[in-house]
Amino acid sequence: MQPVVSTGLWHLNSYGACLSAAPLAGSAVLVAELRRRSLPHVRSLGVLAVIACGAIIGARVDWILGHLGGAPSVELLLDGGFTFYGALILDCLVVLALASRYRITPLALCDA
Repeated sequence: MQPVVSTGLWHLNSYGACLSAAPLAGSAVLVAELRRRSLPHVRSLGVLAVIACGAIIGARVDWILGHLGGAPSVELLLDGGFTFYGALILDCLVVLALASRYRITPLALCDA
């Protein structure tokens, strides 16, 4: 496997390609599974969008809270990274909220 595919000015890292393809594959599996389980009132792409936004927001907020030791500044908001646990915690709360909104059990939503 080549780690980088180069075509002149354009370079594609295999890690970036896999990272870009994963949400597309995951959304296709989610839509198919929700249709198979006959949960038509659950809007699968809406669920996916809310969970993705929750992951990004949770990861960023947790990173900011973990780096508040110094003086707060604009650089803290603009620079930095994300954390896995922030995304996980906020997405658990988002799944609970979505399950209550669609009136299904959280386990049924997580299993899909």
